[in-house]
Amino acid sequence: MSRCIRSVFDAEWMIRAYDDGSLLCTADSRRMGKIFLASPASSLLILLGPQKRALRLAIGRRDGGIEIRTLPKLELISKWDASLNRITALSSLSRRDSDSARLVCGDSRGSVFVVGDAIPGVGVQPLFTMPGEVSALRVRRDRIDAWSGWHRERRRWTGELIGEISNRNRLQMALPV
Repeated sequence: MSRCIRSVFDAEWMIRAYDDGSLLCTADSRRMGKIFLASPASSLLILLGPQKRALRLAIGRRDGGIEIRTLPKLELISKWDASLNRITALSSLSRRDSDSARLVCGDSRGSVFVVGDAIPGVGVQPLFTMPGEVSALRVRRDRIDAWSGWHRERRRWTGELIGEISNRNRLQMALPV
């Protein structure tokens, strides 16, 4: 029996990834789509369409591959062999009114890169490297915020370092009681 290793959901869909490489999309407990990936998913990201509805799913795989699939049928739209390492973070770079998908991705070795159909060559463009596994990415119009554990770097699209926040000077917040 397979174990669920990743899941993501919105108001309409629930997508679960299993350790055997299967991916299941359900709505109201009804199976809408099921596929088997070349390698188990290590990262999932729902991509919104023009009406802010979930239309596509970005999948980072353990073998370094990245796929974009339709919701809810999980039909393949695009795929890239972006890295030789596990994909650990995904962030959308595409505009909602655009058909061209572009993602900023990070892997287990700290590499950050952009993938997309509009990128020349194989569709992968390296940006910069973090000191450890990329745990989260946030894309802004003029910059990328990348986390590796508590370490955070803010960079320009050229890869130039704008600022850095490490464990020593992180901001601590108290939750309201």
